[in-house]
Amino acid sequence: MAKKKHVIVGSGPAALSALEKIRAVTSEDEVKLVTMDNCPPYSPGSLPSLLSGRITEAELWMKDKDYFENLKSNLVRGKEVTQVLPDKKKVIYRDGNSENYDTLLIASGSESTKPRIEGLDEVEVHGLRNLPDCRRLMQQLEDKKNVAILGAGMVGMEMAAVLLGRGCAVSVIEKEEGILPLYYNEEAEVYIRDIFIEHKARFFSGREATAVKSKGGKISITLSDGSSLDTDILINAMGAKTRVSFLEGSGIKINNGILVDNRMRTNVDCIYATGDVAEARDFFTGKPKINAIIHSAVTQGSVAGANMAGTDAEYHGGIPMIAFNFFTNQAFSAGLTAPQNCTGQVLKQKDDRKRVFRKLIFDGDRLIGAMLINEKIDPGVLLYMIQNRVDMKPYKEALFERTKPLSNPWLDVLKPSTITS
Repeated sequence: MAKKKHVIVGSGPAALSALEKIRAVTSEDEVKLVTMDNCPPYSPGSLPSLLSGRITEAELWMKDKDYFENLKSNLVRGKEVTQVLPDKKKVIYRDGNSENYDTLLIASGSESTKPRIEGLDEVEVHGLRNLPDCRRLMQQLEDKKNVAILGAGMVGMEMAAVLLGRGCAVSVIEKEEGILPLYYNEEAEVYIRDIFIEHKARFFSGREATAVKSKGGKISITLSDGSSLDTDILINAMGAKTRVSFLEGSGIKINNGILVDNRMRTNVDCIYATGDVAEARDFFTGKPKINAIIHSAVTQGSVAGANMAGTDAEYHGGIPMIAFNFFTNQAFSAGLTAPQNCTGQVLKQKDDRKRVFRKLIFDGDRLIGAMLINEKIDPGVLLYMIQNRVDMKPYKEALFERTKPLSNPWLDVLKPSTITS
């Protein structure tokens, strides 16, 4: 078999997973990873830990030089792809150089979106999408302690927890009535909100920022209900968009992200996409959907790498999931938050005093969703049961028995005889 050259745009978890899979299939093909970053590979999901001081920059790096040498691959840092020419199987770099490929993997990730707020371009706005973002914010926090966060999704709430832990005064502005609206219903999110309020967080829910301006060394924020607040630091956590501008004119189909099939192939021959940039199959509907979580990125990368190297692998779909640790509390959500048809069933328990919440959603006897707060259950087991469509009929009620350790009935489910295709 002729030796191939694989070029991977990006160096995050999806890219590294693809590299490892290619090397598991073949030791002969050439593999080159190209990244805009001027530093070793890291996961953006680890930046809150760096911001909090739990880890240092040296502990942020996922892989070192030896890793790439051992995998007989080349990581090129500080190099940006500006154009892809599929007809020539070539990428063009910002410095004017170009490079040919046999297969190309786009794992370029995402970047912050800028909300339409009057005056936003005239004030300093921070994010936490990459290491330079984190460095700039940490520098500002050295002498400023009043922070406002736009958005109460996962990124916004992670940042709120970290900044409260650093002694900052934190205000969170969210257009929806609840926090973490994609993952928790009103009944569950109130526990999380109350814990944050006890740690002095202020929430401005059901309101949007309509205008911002500099005012006496601070930033003044006007809200949609006419109220306002002042802050030293403004953080945008209102979402992200896929990093795909360099694909203009390439013929690659893009919706919200790069559209791919079950083998992570784009519509253009020999070009694949994975991770936050890919719009891949949703586990429940089979329709294209971006699922920007590390678990999906790693799985997609492995599937893409296998197919790039000439074997056959298929992606079975992304499942929405978050695991959130805050102030010694744990929250986990995976799958769907409500039944999808009349045969659906919800089992729920809660303890308001201890702020313990458990909600399991079923479609017939298959688990399709879980919502937990301060429950000692392994999230990996829950995800396994959803992914493998485990028959839960013998175990539903046992899951809510308090007379046994919570892990026992869950671990029993993993017997091979209960797994269906």
